[in-house]
Parts: sequence; structure tokens; C-alpha cells
Amino acid sequence: MLRQHHVRTVLLNSEGMTLPEALVAVALLAMFMALYVVMSNLLLAYLVEQQGATGANGSEQNQVSLFRVMDSWVEYLSQPGVSRDDLLRFSSCAADPVVAWGLPGRSMAELQDQEGIPINYRFCLRATPLVEADPLDLRSGLNGARPGLYALYSIPDSGTLARLPLRRLFCRPKPYC
Repeated sequence: MLRQHHVRTVLLNSEGMTLPEALVAVALLAMFMALYVVMSNLLLAYLVEQQGATGANGSEQNQVSLFRVMDSWVEYLSQPGVSRDDLLRFSSCAADPVVAWGLPGRSMAELQDQEGIPINYRFCLRATPLVEADPLDLRSGLNGARPGLYALYSIPDSGTLARLPLRRLFCRPKPYC
């Protein structure tokens, strides 16, 4: 009973915070708000920078667009009319495979102007250890002849998070895959 009376007396006689306590509370609130504003500005600046790096479409849209372009090149390169020697000729990386390798389609500059596809990639074509057999052996199926496996990949010129390397594996010649 005595304890309840003591608590009630303290609560009734409480006059709030003292001036030093109020000053410390306001200072802590001001420091918290300043830290919040600084961190928000840094995050906003980072996000604006990333948006500028990805372009108007965004990183995912750029990747989808590049995959679509690479798929059109794979469709051409996997045809039996393109010889294995032609593929070996494409051993160097190129910023614009349509111009450098003579692939059909629009150049990267045209794609950038018309569709906003990023042009700061280099495209490379490499054969895997699964070597393509001669066309005559493939037709007859002799000697365990198998089609070849190739990798078409893109390497970004700048190493930002908005630009990731992309890769397409494909088998050729297509009728034997």
C-alpha cells in the first residue's frame, strides 16, 4: 500500500523534463534528422546515377533488348549455310558484329538510335571444346560425328552494375542439333 501511494505522489508531483534534458532530446532529434537527410540524398544521387547509366529503358530492358539482338545473330550463325571456317574467322571481339563480321541486320548504331539499345558492349564468338564435325560426316553419321557448340557473349565496356555480361550458347548446324 505504501508503494502505491509513493508512485501516485511521484506522478502527481512530476513537472516534466528539465531544461538540460529537453536540450539533449532536441539535439538528438536534430542529429537523427540530419543523418536521415544526408543518407536520403546519397541514396537518391546513387539511384539517379544508376538510372543515367542504364538509360531510359532500365537495366532489365537493356538486357532483354541485347538478348533479342544476340538471338537474331545466333539464328543466322546456326544455319548450315554458314561454314565452320566462317565462324572461326569471327574469332576477334567486335563492338558491332553486323559491320565487323558481316552479319545480317541493323548495325549497333542504328539499334541505339531507333530502339535505345546500349552500344557500349563488345561481342565475342568462341567455339567450345565440343568441336563441330565435317558436314559430310554429319550427314552420314559416321565416326560419332556431332554438331558443334559455340558461345556468343557480350562484355560491357564499363563495369557498372547496370551493365552485365550476357551469353548465348548455341549448337550448329541447326538441323543436326
